[in-house]
Amino acid sequence: MASKETLNKNIYLNMLREYKYSGNNVIWVHSDNTEIKIEDMDDSHIRNTINMLKRKPSKNSIRIAWIHIFEDVLHKRRFIKIDKITNNIK
Repeated sequence: MASKETLNKNIYLNMLREYKYSGNNVIWVHSDNTEIKIEDMDDSHIRNTINMLKRKPSKNSIRIAWIHIFEDVLHKRRFIKIDKITNNIK
């Protein structure tokens, strides 16, 4: 039988694999059970979601995975914006 730590690590890795496979098509489910694709969330919505996840008292593997996913999305979006600005300057 797998330990709780191993199960948590597997959940975390499975979520990251899903994000790697599906990218911005991964679906976030709000507390009222409405669904939204990451690609349809604006940056402020993602930042607010990260802050909400960080405020929760328990830091389980699912929350940690979502924080890492959302931080990656924001990082990629910033890189794309900077790249567009750079290309416009040239």
